[in-house]
Amino acid sequence: MKVREGLPLVAVLLALLLAAQDASAQALFRREDDARRTCPGDEVVWISHPYHIYHRRGAPAFGKGPGDYACLRDARRSGARPDRLRDPYAPGTLPTPR
Repeated sequence: MKVREGLPLVAVLLALLLAAQDASAQALFRREDDARRTCPGDEVVWISHPYHIYHRRGAPAFGKGPGDYACLRDARRSGARPDRLRDPYAPGTLPTPR
């Protein structure tokens, strides 16, 4: 009987684990075209893997080094940080004085 008492708890824990994996999952692409097809209406960014920093199109590091393409919203959801040195529109970046 004790096994049956623990089954609902196991089911709840399993459901929470699967939900957490879905929330942190993101679609990564080796080719920019594949990412663009998956991200209509969203910007495609390059996520560099060693540092988990995303680079926008036009940045010198876009598409270079070890990394993958992803949708901007997925990159932000996964915790990737913007390249603050080269992205003037990154959240928390101060505008450059003129």
